[in-house]
Amino acid sequence: MLITSDMQVLINYISFTESLFILMSIAALLWLRYRDPHRTRPIKVWIGFPILFFVICLFLVVLPIIQRPIELGVAIGIISIGIPVYYLGIHKEHSERFTNLMGECERGAGRLTLRPCGAGLAGLD
Repeated sequence: MLITSDMQVLINYISFTESLFILMSIAALLWLRYRDPHRTRPIKVWIGFPILFFVICLFLVVLPIIQRPIELGVAIGIISIGIPVYYLGIHKEHSERFTNLMGECERGAGRLTLRPCGAGLAGLD
């Protein structure tokens, strides 16, 4: 289901995911403005702009869920896979076994993309 030749499905996955994360970012911004209104901010914006943007992003997240729930259920599932990866890779203390496993995954991905490990963008010169 993840490997599809339909470009529209891939565009739906990406646009839904992007809108969802932007929605969460704007919700966090509005929450911080509500919880701590007197905090100094480097950029001061009229509160209507983030609220309007929040409503637009909410529309871009909710409407596709109503129209294509199965496709976007897959997108939510893919996003949910990242939660244990974050917990194991970032949040928790690293064990030597886990670090070795991540190194092997990186080398395997490097072989799949025909790129030597550690080359990064410097290898593109």
